[in-house]
Amino acid sequence: MKRKEDLDKAMEWAFKNLLGKCYYCPAIKSYVKFTEGGIKHSVKSKTYPTKIKLIYLSVQMLRNAQKIWEGEDKKSRAEIKRIYHLKSSTIIDGISKDVYIVLREMKDGTVYYDHNTQKKP
Repeated sequence: MKRKEDLDKAMEWAFKNLLGKCYYCPAIKSYVKFTEGGIKHSVKSKTYPTKIKLIYLSVQMLRNAQKIWEGEDKKSRAEIKRIYHLKSSTIIDGISKDVYIVLREMKDGTVYYDHNTQKKP
């Protein structure tokens, strides 16, 4: 039950503090927008305790990330102009974690955010 409570708190915090806001990402020299769908995906998709906690650090990780790859969408989705894979790191529960961030740049120029610690993109 604790995981559900942690998930609910993280979602509430993210909607209050991130939703609709844009933050500059030096690694791609562009702003990244946090949307409802992106927040839900970042926190709820293939969720695990560390991933839930990462949403609180997302802006810091975005600002400190290094680009490891950029290119076309491998799934050939027409609405996606470019994909960026970034790597950042943070400390969660006293343990250093590598964090992989995927940014999707849309045809309209908007860039969306997602993160994961379990595997490289």
